[in-house]
Amino acid sequence: MPSGLLYSKDHLKLMSAVFSTDEFTLTESSNGDISEIKRQSKRLFNSEDPIDKLVGLTCLTRLKQVDEKIFYCALNSEEPRLFKRTLDLAIMHNYDHLLENDRTVEFVTNIVLSSNDTKVIWGFNFLSEVPQYLDIRSCNIGTAILNTHENYLCRESAAAFLGVMANYGHTDSLNHLVSHCLDDKVQVKRRALIALGNFDPELVVEFEGNKQSLRDFFTFMKKSSDLQLAQIAEDLY
Repeated sequence: MPSGLLYSKDHLKLMSAVFSTDEFTLTESSNGDISEIKRQSKRLFNSEDPIDKLVGLTCLTRLKQVDEKIFYCALNSEEPRLFKRTLDLAIMHNYDHLLENDRTVEFVTNIVLSSNDTKVIWGFNFLSEVPQYLDIRSCNIGTAILNTHENYLCRESAAAFLGVMANYGHTDSLNHLVSHCLDDKVQVKRRALIALGNFDPELVVEFEGNKQSLRDFFTFMKKSSDLQLAQIAEDLY
């Protein structure tokens, strides 16, 4: 159950009923008590109150009642906690029937591109967990955030995401990551360098006005005046 929030007695009573019942019983459509639990869960989710929605979504997930409509509604909420909770539940409960839908990936990707900083960070964290469903457009957006976003935490999240995508053959971001190893806030530099560890070391990159292998770049970074950067380079190559 989600923690750190102020729940009413009705919230706690409903969650207790949902989580204390075995999964087989929860799926029995003929069970009157379960039907009432489902009704209450949907009523809470349809409420305008963000805590009601959080509780409703959590219960509906346990009841295996989250369909496309509910999923998109939760993701589109202006309430950041509901957005994050939806992404967490998608990973925890394997919403494969939703994640395999191209529209879902596009939906989350568009949120990352246009939303507030918190949603950008959480969105990238989520996308990093489902790289098998992504394509070059997601990488391009990651690169755009890395290169242009004012918040360094968003750039850091983008760098980590691009490192994950390297494992799936998306290497177009390589030189952008190299650039941010050399010129950005130190947190982004370190994250970008770690991300580069997922790329083929023989790939050609541009730095210091020359084209050399990524392996050569790591050798160069081992001499960095930032001891943590130098150590990262040493650990990776």
